[in-house]
Amino acid sequence: MHRFGEMHFKEDSGHEMDGKVRAVSATRNTATISGTGTLADGTPVTYTAVVLGNMPVIGANQFAISWITATGSVFQTSGALTNGYIAVHP
Repeated sequence: MHRFGEMHFKEDSGHEMDGKVRAVSATRNTATISGTGTLADGTPVTYTAVVLGNMPVIGANQFAISWITATGSVFQTSGALTNGYIAVHP
C-alpha cells in the first residue's frame, strides 16, 4: 500500500466528497483507494473506491465508490465514470 494526499469525488446527482487518501493499492489497471472524508454538508465519512481504468471496449473507466457516516448512513454507486470524476492528488 502507498500513502497519498487528497481525493475529490463529484457526480451530477449532487453527491460530493472531499477526502484524505489513507491507502492506495494498484494492480495492472485496477486501483483501490480508501480513507476518510467530508461530504459537502460537512458530514464526516469513511470511504472506499475501486477504479478500473482504460476499458477499450466501452471507451470509459469503470468505478465503484461507497462511504459510511458515523451514524451508519451508507452511500454506494458504480458504473462508467462519464458524468463526474474521481481525482486523487499526491
